[in-house]
Amino acid sequence: MVDENTVFQLASVSKSLGASVIAHAVGEGTVKWSDPIVKHLPDFQLSDPSITPLVTIGDLYSHRSGIPAGAGDDLEGIGFTRDQIIEKLRYFPLNPFRISYGCTNFGMTTGGAAVAAAAGMPWEDSSQQLLFEPLGMSR
Repeated sequence: MVDENTVFQLASVSKSLGASVIAHAVGEGTVKWSDPIVKHLPDFQLSDPSITPLVTIGDLYSHRSGIPAGAGDDLEGIGFTRDQIIEKLRYFPLNPFRISYGCTNFGMTTGGAAVAAAAGMPWEDSSQQLLFEPLGMSR
């Protein structure tokens, strides 16, 4: 029986939830979609050092950063942490910047991590405070 306690896997529905948290942070002035990721995550690197400082939160959320589709997904499957995977994005060869599309979970995760850093709190806390609590989602 399905009720209010039933847990479902969200899959890519979580992308719109994350985008909602980021949009709230944009609306509050915490970040801008045009903020370079390195502004909030100074250690962020991609395989092309000329592209790294140009990549914005908006680039990552629109999948136009050049990070290839699925980059990092296999690493998650074998137990790497979010921070370890973001650090390893620098080893993936890039597709053309802002003119190619590659659906990448860890590109979006990196965008979320940058927003969390700008807000001064972990992503989980930001999501809880800005999205789940106002919706009455306490667990």
